[in-house]
Amino acid sequence: MKLLNILLLLIVIMKVKVTLDRENCIGSVACVTILPEFWKFNETEGKIDLVNSKKINENEYILELDVNEEELKKHLEAARSCPVNVIHVVNLETNEKLV
Repeated sequence: MKLLNILLLLIVIMKVKVTLDRENCIGSVACVTILPEFWKFNETEGKIDLVNSKKINENEYILELDVNEEELKKHLEAARSCPVNVIHVVNLETNEKLV
């Protein structure tokens, strides 16, 4: 039963887009603490970087990825932890803004 539960957690449940409004980022590092494999503190600029993201305009970065349930929870937690709400998570299948 444990193996089945582990396998179910690994199943991709949705495609999401994570966005960062970097201009308004204050570099609180809450997101880095929660999900360090996706968020890094840029000491030179005092802001957060979204790892492996694409710059879509001067201050907005996006990362599209497939996530399982556990990964989705972590991305949502990281976005909700931002004190200035500059991180957003969107379900790409429905275009629903989750955070």
